Amino acid sequence: FPQTSRGPVISDTLAARLLRVYQNASSKAQGIFKVDGFQDNLLTWEEECCVSHIILDQNKKWITVKEKGIYLIYVHVTYGLKGNGTVELELFVNFNYTGNGGMARQETAADFDTRELTEKEQDASLSAFLLLNMRPMEQLSVHVSAKDLIKYGDIRPFTNYISIIRYADW
Repeated sequence: FPQTSRGPVISDTLAARLLRVYQNASSKAQGIFKVDGFQDNLLTWEEECCVSHIILDQNKKWITVKEKGIYLIYVHVTYGLKGNGTVELELFVNFNYTGNGGMARQETAADFDTRELTEKEQDASLSAFLLLNMRPMEQLSVHVSAKDLIKYGDIRPFTNYISIIRYADW
């Protein structure tokens, strides 16, 4: 995997290739969603590739699984930074799960970075990689800071996405 100062980066091309191989071998829940924008403090999503047994809510902020299992999740967000001063970048993955007496919410993963802005544009990437035991109708959303600095216009390769694979039964 390519390396950054923050660790390995899984490219969207590799993630899509893995999902295609996985899709041919199985009918398990899976999908790649790219960032479409933001609403309130949450990113909004658009289906990109290989979506099966996973749905978006009507506002496109929450991704819901339909099958029980262990899910492998990778989120990647790229910012385009330029200007003066300092910017705080934050990424949180929210998990709505079935708890005692109903649904509960927990932040399950986070990534942070502080950058000095320069006159020359620089990219900054945040990512989170997690493994979750999920039940039907449990949900994920992603909260980020500095939403206006995210590179929404990247078409190919897209640099802002979430990939979800139901890795195992549980």
